[in-house]
Amino acid sequence: MEERSIEAAAIRHRPNPTAGPAPNHAASGLDDEATLNFTGTPIVRVDTGEFVRLEDRILVGRVPSASELGLTGAAELALDDPSGLVSRNHALIVLDGSVVRVFDLHSTNGTVVVRDGVEYAVRGDADELLGVNDRIEIGLRTLSLEFL
Repeated sequence: MEERSIEAAAIRHRPNPTAGPAPNHAASGLDDEATLNFTGTPIVRVDTGEFVRLEDRILVGRVPSASELGLTGAAELALDDPSGLVSRNHALIVLDGSVVRVFDLHSTNGTVVVRDGVEYAVRGDADELLGVNDRIEIGLRTLSLEFL
């Protein structure tokens, strides 16, 4: 299996691919020198057991519509969350070379990345690095980055 390296420095200050202004800085808790290594094919798994291969981008939401946002070729992952906390087009998970990151698409209730028990809010046009064992909380659903 192919080995990939996720470098925190590579994702700092990257603009949201669906919006314009310069981003805020990500509050990942990782320094610019941090590197996470992984092998295999990345997937995003929902706490319900459903998963989607991360080949390029995954649009996550209550009723996601990649065409509505002009995200040609993006996979769509619909979250069943009866709480009503998930926006229609809530978040975007992106594989960019060896970097995996998540953007909140200005959702009403936000997106949270949990790393080592610490929660990092993903807000506005900032992105957050995703690594092995990180979780993404959207509404009452929890997603994880895993590798096949």
